[in-house]
Amino acid sequence: MNKQNDAIKKNKEETRKSIESGVKLGKAYGNTRLNTILLVHDAIDKGYIKLEYIDTKKDPNGHNKKALNQLKRVENKHIRYFRDVYTKEYLGVTWTTANHKNHLDALRDAIMGAITLFETKALAKEDGKHLEGTKGDRIWIKTKFVTENNPDANPNNAKGNIALSFSQLEETSKNYWSRRGKGSGGTAVKSVDGMVEKLNITLANDMDNKVNPFMKSTIKTISLLQILSTTMNNYIRKKTLREESIHKPEEKIAINS
Repeated sequence: MNKQNDAIKKNKEETRKSIESGVKLGKAYGNTRLNTILLVHDAIDKGYIKLEYIDTKKDPNGHNKKALNQLKRVENKHIRYFRDVYTKEYLGVTWTTANHKNHLDALRDAIMGAITLFETKALAKEDGKHLEGTKGDRIWIKTKFVTENNPDANPNNAKGNIALSFSQLEETSKNYWSRRGKGSGGTAVKSVDGMVEKLNITLANDMDNKVNPFMKSTIKTISLLQILSTTMNNYIRKKTLREESIHKPEEKIAINS
């Protein structure tokens, strides 16, 4: 128990120092931001803190706590709540938006990154380390997670593990939540699913109209649909090939922003 308490105490101290260092040095120092993510991930993964969400408006007495893995969506309200719990109940600090906005923003970013890596199990190691190089300004991530959610961050389609900068990890994480319709605390890639579904409904309704079918079509509609059909077939083929390539023999690579 003493070892556990010592480990928790050390994690708290290092998390506070990492955030303060990041605020002092600025966003250019990605290693401090990545280090904070790792510290928060460690706290969640090892059970130093149990993230449970309470909707204080609907459940002021906290009778219906929801564990992290029970949330269907992870939104800004969840991140804000977890951040408040983290500062007050875990770190034991009284940071306010008036006086410590940069600290709170840094912790928010770290919590979002840590939650994503915890849920996806995408965090990796190379040579026993999570951070790449002497500067430690890149973090090792499983390429399957990167390829599925941010292909531009893996232009060579490498396998195994890939080293990402903080901004690359942030973008990949946002895309992950966006693709699952869960929110991400920021702008992310918009899924094509809704657009495809809307087009399908529009075509079906126009085609099956019992009074005036094909009233929304023009002389160009057939040729446009033929072009669309070709694009769809190519899309399906290329996406299938990309997903299959994820499972090929592994290699590791560090890339530049």
